[in-house]
Amino acid sequence: MKINRTVDRTIAMLEIISNHPNGLTLNEISDAMQIPISSAFDILHTLIDNDMIQKLHPKSKIYVLGVKSFMIGSKYVSVRDIM
Repeated sequence: MKINRTVDRTIAMLEIISNHPNGLTLNEISDAMQIPISSAFDILHTLIDNDMIQKLHPKSKIYVLGVKSFMIGSKYVSVRDIM
């Protein structure tokens, strides 16, 4: 089975950011993923445009999970028996 690299990187970015509740900068995300900043930038801003990631504060350069990530996680919990 062929894995789409961009989708794989997108999932990795969400996982990395989710493990840092205080958020990460673009450089920290790029370093953690071991990918060029330009690649991380494109994925990050697509996720921001889709409310999956947001800035910690409006003028901040720190990124955290966005409201849509919460909504998707909450929907999973509401339709699955996780206990």
